[in-house]
Amino acid sequence: MVAHGGPAHTARLAGITGPADLGDRTRSLLEHYEQSWSRFRPTSELSRLNEDPRPSVPVSNTLGLILTCALAAWRATDGWFDPTVHDAVVAAGYDCSFELFDGRSRPPSAGVPVVGAEEIELDRAEARSIVHRPPGLRLDLSGIGKGLAADLVAETLVADGFQSVCISVGGDVRTAGVAPEHGWMVPVADAYRVGHAFTARLTSGAIAASSTAVRRWPTDVGGWSHHLIDPSTGAPSCSGVTSVVVAAAEAWWSECLAKAALVAGERNGAALLKRSGVSGWMSLGDGRVIDVGAQRSGGALTDETTSEAQCRRPPPGCRTRRGVQDQLLHDSSV
Repeated sequence: MVAHGGPAHTARLAGITGPADLGDRTRSLLEHYEQSWSRFRPTSELSRLNEDPRPSVPVSNTLGLILTCALAAWRATDGWFDPTVHDAVVAAGYDCSFELFDGRSRPPSAGVPVVGAEEIELDRAEARSIVHRPPGLRLDLSGIGKGLAADLVAETLVADGFQSVCISVGGDVRTAGVAPEHGWMVPVADAYRVGHAFTARLTSGAIAASSTAVRRWPTDVGGWSHHLIDPSTGAPSCSGVTSVVVAAAEAWWSECLAKAALVAGERNGAALLKRSGVSGWMSLGDGRVIDVGAQRSGGALTDETTSEAQCRRPPPGCRTRRGVQDQLLHDSSV
């Protein structure tokens, strides 16, 4: 099921056909990515990068790949997806893994300036990358990390001999290999009620969602806050869009577009999804639902919708490929 913000370290697989040694292989891959990208692990490579006082820092290919994708998404979404919201999301109250939240209220955030990714440069090399950024600039790769992990695991399993894969990592779903005869029927969770809102039929590619109704907490002055930061204000989004579901070629791109469209608002978000050539479903605070490039039939996104969406690839330079995955798994320690 597509979940609006499931735990990043959990994975579910369905309809796998191929070799039997699935569990250990999948867990090993996910642990590798978590240890590289998580901002909640003090020992992760990202946490060490965030605290490193040097303006230029060598990083592994694993971190270099996700930074390449994040910077491409920042450019392609006109900054609505922004990996530099770390300090703003912490100031809003999201200061630990959501599984550890104790239910207590937190002070409301007036907003923390988000500097954007303009000053980040990445030099990619065969064995190692170098990140150039102002010291003190911290990155949050939580959402895109779920999607990219799903992409890499799915493609690795197919390359290892699995014929058909459908995997969900923290609610971001990626398919790979040969689809079932009628496609993958993927239920999309309702962010506000138990159950699912509709079913997406995927013949290939990925689907991901973002919502203000999940990963939220009460504030000291009443009401609720959430983790989706508007880069233009540095505070939790008040765009009027409450959830977005996106079907695209790869899960990391679906994740970035869903988040960007939500914080961009109804008009700008719909325009972003249209020009990106993906299938989208936007839920608004007033109860309206907007289908962008998606036609629902009997509660399901149609084959035509999702098949067409897969033809539009993510921004260049960050497609996941088996050769890159081999490099990632053999990174030396930083």
